[in-house]
Amino acid sequence: QKPQVFAIAEARMSFPTGVKERALVASARHCSVCHRHKGIKVEVHHIVPEACGGSDDFDNAIVLCFDCHSDAGHYNPKHPRGTKFSPSELRRQRVAWYDIVAAGHLAVAPRTVLHARYFVCKSFDIIREISSGDMERFPVAQPHLARNAPADFLRDVVIAHSKNSRNDQEWGDYFPTIHEYLKTHPDAKQRPNASQLPYFEVLRQPSKDELLKRIAPIDAISRILTEAGVAPEDIACALAYNQQCGTEERFQEVYRMRPLWAVYLAVTNMDAVPVALDSLVCELEARTGLGYRQLQARDRHLASTCPLPQAALAPGASAVIPVAALLGPLWPDRFEPLWTEFTDLSNGRGQSVSHGDLSAAASTISVIGPAMWPLVIRMKQDATLVASDVHELNLKNVYTLSRYWECGSCPHLFVETPLGELSYLGELFARAPGEEQEHVVIVPDDAAALVLAELEDEITVIDRLIVNGHRVSGDIRLGKGDTLRIEVRETDRCTFIGHYQTATNRRSTEPWMRNQLICAFIDDCSRNLHSGPRQGHCN
Repeated sequence: QKPQVFAIAEARMSFPTGVKERALVASARHCSVCHRHKGIKVEVHHIVPEACGGSDDFDNAIVLCFDCHSDAGHYNPKHPRGTKFSPSELRRQRVAWYDIVAAGHLAVAPRTVLHARYFVCKSFDIIREISSGDMERFPVAQPHLARNAPADFLRDVVIAHSKNSRNDQEWGDYFPTIHEYLKTHPDAKQRPNASQLPYFEVLRQPSKDELLKRIAPIDAISRILTEAGVAPEDIACALAYNQQCGTEERFQEVYRMRPLWAVYLAVTNMDAVPVALDSLVCELEARTGLGYRQLQARDRHLASTCPLPQAALAPGASAVIPVAALLGPLWPDRFEPLWTEFTDLSNGRGQSVSHGDLSAAASTISVIGPAMWPLVIRMKQDATLVASDVHELNLKNVYTLSRYWECGSCPHLFVETPLGELSYLGELFARAPGEEQEHVVIVPDDAAALVLAELEDEITVIDRLIVNGHRVSGDIRLGKGDTLRIEVRETDRCTFIGHYQTATNRRSTEPWMRNQLICAFIDDCSRNLHSGPRQGHCN
């Protein structure tokens, strides 16, 4: 059979050569929207699409980088994703940029002068300090805070909360047993998500009325979200667990609230002489209200130029620019650190700075208030404006800043499958520290080993370890980060006799913090499966 031949009509999208050259010269091969120098990585774009009758003359041409060209293309009413940028907006951007180039006020930076990186601050008390102008603990040299719309919004939220700290959880009611709890809350789900909530036995969703009654009076952030009409499941959940630490055992409920985060851009002067910052070219999301939206679904905006403090930035000094207020996920964020530095603070707390990958949480992060997404930093060198590109926020490559209590609690016990996967069994030696206790475990099905992990700032002492009536080990001490692995078979009876000692005067009573530690330990073991020996291996 003779093959069919189809004639393909070529779509004519290009301008005449003379028009293209004139536009490229007028723009100095910079994007007319984000103002970044892109060299050959630019396109001459139709302001009014040809499909809508747009001409091929100079007045209808604008030079755009590939990213902005894609966004500008969304204005085409025949495009399936709808409209974003209007022709009048694009034309104003083009005229303003061509005027800057024609006046000779722009030059390409001859070398890298500025070093920019993003910090995601995950603790309310750090955000409170920064909002008050206290930059002492921000982990860059000579930090100078820039004031802008996101900074003002964060300050207003901090003032509304009125408390110095926020733990992202509030205590609910307690019950004698889980059965009594389920009678009161029959809608609760048992063992809801072992991978995300290993420490908790029950999950339920509070109603809007319950949040207004129980949480809004004591947590301003939850109140602001509730009053703005955000869905209850995007504000808080209720979790319950069997509280064993201490002498009194009970079934305790806690409310877990969305954590307030903040993104800051730190721009450091790497030159040997002072640098005069001029302005930030950014995608500005101006919001008069809460403006709750998902980070991944945010709209793209035309570039805006926002002034920066005019004071010279000394060599090695950093400008810290607030970018946006975020709401972190209700569940563990699954952050994968490449490295972490810990600093002890004088008030019994610690601070950690990490660099790593936060992208696993991207779909569960929300934005509130105004935001300024950086594109370019402009600075003055010899009365000439010089543009320095800033990479967009990439959650795969961020720094995080967190606070934590230096405290101790019970050690934790896990089951390891023949494939090396871990699941959580519970706490060991849950009564008071220093008190000798006996804990019996019947090994469940599909278990190859038990793993005892010391995850907090304490010492666990195993005086005797008995398996099926035979003492197999004893006099074992585990410090923070140590593990003990015991190879077992299904239905083995393992008896742990010993105690734990806290290394600090503070004992942890925060179940969410324990849930995060357990999740982080399981994640770390999963990433490093069979990569090396564990301490205290006992056959």
